[in-house]
Amino acid sequence: FAVDPAWIKVATHLIHYEDIVAENKDSDENVGALSVLRVLAEHLGISPELSDDDIRSVDHELMTLPIPGDQSTKFWHFHARRG
Repeated sequence: FAVDPAWIKVATHLIHYEDIVAENKDSDENVGALSVLRVLAEHLGISPELSDDDIRSVDHELMTLPIPGDQSTKFWHFHARRG
């Protein structure tokens, strides 16, 4: 198939691990996974429609998805954040 630069621009987004696990316990500011979700929403052009509560709801839904049991994986202690 032919490469579509417009689609690649939308479908490609770089997220750094450090951004996902970032913490700021002294602030209510969206950091870590919440800030990554906000930036992703901005990238997709849907950010204006999403409130902070919407972002938290998406985070909760993602973090409470069932973990597939039929795959080989390694669960480290920091994977315990589940909703």
